Amino acid sequence: QVIVSALGFLFWILAARTYDPVEVGRATSLIAAGVFLAIFSTLGLPYALVRRLASSADPRRLAARVLAFTAGAGLAIGAAGGTALALLSPEFGFLLADPVDLALLSGFVCAFTVEVVLEQALVAARRSESSTLMLVVFSLLRLAGPIAFPGAGARQLILAWTGAMAVAVTVTMVFLLPRALSSIAPVKDGEPPALRPLLAYAGLNHSATLLALAGPSLLPAALLITLGGPAGAGAAATFYIAFQVASLLFTVPVALALVQFAEGARPGSDWRANERRALCLGVLVVVPGALVVAALAPFILAFFGTSYAADGTALLRVLALASVAAVPATVLASRFRLAGKLRPPVLAAALSSAAALSGAVVTVPSLGLV
Repeated sequence: QVIVSALGFLFWILAARTYDPVEVGRATSLIAAGVFLAIFSTLGLPYALVRRLASSADPRRLAARVLAFTAGAGLAIGAAGGTALALLSPEFGFLLADPVDLALLSGFVCAFTVEVVLEQALVAARRSESSTLMLVVFSLLRLAGPIAFPGAGARQLILAWTGAMAVAVTVTMVFLLPRALSSIAPVKDGEPPALRPLLAYAGLNHSATLLALAGPSLLPAALLITLGGPAGAGAAATFYIAFQVASLLFTVPVALALVQFAEGARPGSDWRANERRALCLGVLVVVPGALVVAALAPFILAFFGTSYAADGTALLRVLALASVAAVPATVLASRFRLAGKLRPPVLAAALSSAAALSGAVVTVPSLGLV
């Protein structure tokens, strides 16, 4: 995640310094919304896959069915989501004005849907280094966009993301995933490779994930729609850049919680010991990291441009310090997931995102991003 985030910073530094802020705002709004639609398109199957892959009678067939099903869902939901955005606000009317833009967003959602499934499957197979390789390939290829088309438009930025991810997931499915799945021995009299039991397990779990992501993923689009024009695009771009920097801290508890969940799903695991390890590692890494990012916030954002440093410093400091709370929150969420008690995470995620979205829509026009 550190490597991927560093390459992501380089991508956005190139984009922020060569693209008009209005185009960056449009692109970031669609990218953040597209990632949310991709998570929605997984239908909760990645977590269910982690939970059931090690006990499946045919791990390869189960993974193939989940990948095919979610890829199709990604294409359909991407097209539907883009149409809904265009009908909701004239700021996104260009998605229907040119079919190429709608098709590009649909392809973006499909590629990222497949990536999420692949990442979870590789973790379940204890081959997270393959997941790292996939994301590094994506991050390196993505840099071709702002380098090849400096100062272009939102379409070129989204095309860079879509093309890079399409290549990365194709390489992973052809070369890395088969080797990873071969390490999981089929379980005699294990669970059949059927989607219906996974979908039944995934319902509330998926709701918790979607609700937790709704706040940061939909906020750029909400800012663009609420403020409108260059002001909305600038606010969306500033929020997205600041959140991407802070995300380097948030990925630590998320990664620890994922491993905690994957290991806890294995028979005979000591979930309490795994939980203690996750908490200790999270605190040791995130607390000093949050203090450093908060202290250096204006200098970090200055790499992206003076306007981002001027408008986003206070926001980045708030997000950096908030990452400390994410450590116990994500570990606790994994405990509930392993126990099958998903109503508390659903309620917590709903309250969090509702407060973020409604609070921003009400206060940002008068107070700014702080």
